[in-house]
Amino acid sequence: MVLGSNPETSEIIQVANLEGYKTFVVNPVKNSPAKKIASVSYDADPKNQDEIDEIIFKERINAVVLGVSDPLLPYYQQICERHNFPCYANNESVRILSSKSEFASYCQLFEINPIPTVNPNEIFSLSDESNIFPVVVKPIDSGAAVGISLCKNRKEFKRGIEVALEKSIAKKIIVEKYMDCDDLFAYYTIIHGKVHLTMLADRHKSTKTGTLNSVCLYANYPSRHLNSFLEKENAKFIKMIESLQINIGVLGLQIFYDGNNFYAYDPGFRIQGEGPHFYLKGIHEYDQIKMLIEYAIEGKISANSVEFTNDPTMSGYAARTIWILGRPGVVSEIIGLEEITKKPNVLKILNRFFPGDRLSEDMIGTEQQVLMRIYTVGKSEFELDEINRCISDTIQVTDHEGMSLIADLYVPSI
Repeated sequence: MVLGSNPETSEIIQVANLEGYKTFVVNPVKNSPAKKIASVSYDADPKNQDEIDEIIFKERINAVVLGVSDPLLPYYQQICERHNFPCYANNESVRILSSKSEFASYCQLFEINPIPTVNPNEIFSLSDESNIFPVVVKPIDSGAAVGISLCKNRKEFKRGIEVALEKSIAKKIIVEKYMDCDDLFAYYTIIHGKVHLTMLADRHKSTKTGTLNSVCLYANYPSRHLNSFLEKENAKFIKMIESLQINIGVLGLQIFYDGNNFYAYDPGFRIQGEGPHFYLKGIHEYDQIKMLIEYAIEGKISANSVEFTNDPTMSGYAARTIWILGRPGVVSEIIGLEEITKKPNVLKILNRFFPGDRLSEDMIGTEQQVLMRIYTVGKSEFELDEINRCISDTIQVTDHEGMSLIADLYVPSI
């Protein structure tokens, strides 16, 4: 059973199908991408534990895998615990890594800076000219930038609270200082309790879409701040992750860097939508999706899965993930995918929209706005720029009137 509904979760199902397993997808989203390729699908909400139990007994399911969905982490762990299924999460790791506020508090125990928070009650007594603005309002338990608002005054702050509460399962929010500095992504792999920094990337956000520019436009690997992070912070992060007593797993962390200090935020204790595992597979021939499926079924991983090349310097390679962001409309035609797929520097294209799919206004400013991600690899940034420009010249996404539905796509200067 795979919990989740998005195209990134579909990648897990594809791997399980190829391995010969019968796959069951459970989510309340009718006609979701994941359901289109699963052996069997149910329109059930994973938060409805009684209904999930009925499906497990009826179908004689013997393993559960969490898809790319932060809010489902606690339910995944509870399902596994009730049915005695192998599970990479434990009670403590779920408590810390499924709540932004719990994670922030836990970071401080290991001298890791969280994003500075703001008491929401204090804001209502301040004027709109206060230097406390702008602030960011978030649900404590959502992912993919859902329910997040950048608020520049009290009116926007009040609306931001309403949006965050609506999207929060726990109906709780967190208010943070707006961080206008470099944004990084750290990816950790845990094998038999040993924690490895597998990759560190620089994330560059769109400046054209949404009131909060939280949607990534492109990410460069390895990060230009890798040496500073290894020198100053990595040991603290490893110590913190080891303290959670995780045996097997992958963990993504977003991190701000202001030139002096690193600030951790938004953990993702599951396969990442960002897709760093594609680079691990493409460069080092190590499939982390297979590893997690194997653990879910066997409760252990093979010797091949234990031995993997861990090198955050990317073994001399450079990589860039390119997000193509859409504008509201219905996709009629996508041109250029076949041509781009054949390019030697293109590792993979993860297409999230197909002809007939609608991108609605409420998707703007969240990960749902992403039309596709293109994963590129080269020996230098020059190679990445070349293929990046080729992508921008070739890929077209249009509606039935021939109008472009591409809202933003990074184009490097010559």
